[in-house]
Amino acid sequence: MADLAEVKEKWLKMTVADQIEGVRDLLTIADEHIVTEEFEFWDARVSKTHKADEGRIMVELFWAGEIKDVRSQGAFQNEVRRLLGRSDVVADIPVEMREGGCMMPLCCVALSLDAENAEKLGDLVFEDFGNPKLAEEESSSDSEAGDDAKKNPHKGAAGAGEGGKDEGCKQQ
Repeated sequence: MADLAEVKEKWLKMTVADQIEGVRDLLTIADEHIVTEEFEFWDARVSKTHKADEGRIMVELFWAGEIKDVRSQGAFQNEVRRLLGRSDVVADIPVEMREGGCMMPLCCVALSLDAENAEKLGDLVFEDFGNPKLAEEESSSDSEAGDDAKKNPHKGAAGAGEGGKDEGCKQQ
């Protein structure tokens, strides 16, 4: 059985860049009885809005779209359960949907999951759940940045205007 603390730690590491190709198609909601326009699956995150009950984790799923275009929140939530159920993910939906975007309209459904189902959902949404691509890219770019720093040590404001396109800073 999955350990809740370990599963939560995995969830906290993942980003949109780690999503499995095709997951957006798998979780998109387009039934005209539920929404007035297609709601493309967008992202999944550990909830910062809702506190989980003991032994559970709250994960929020986001879809591109506006709540006003959802014909029935209950039907939308049931569709989420159905789509997740196809991958054997069982989740409670303890709260109403909410708006979730600041830069673009997103709708959010909060899920309450036990460790096993949180792990299944992570495996459904993310490639190599718990091992984000970004961490690999950062570690390789960190070593490259270290090499650059040795070649071009930081001179602060005194170094402004030095170098060409690939060296130093230009005064603005």
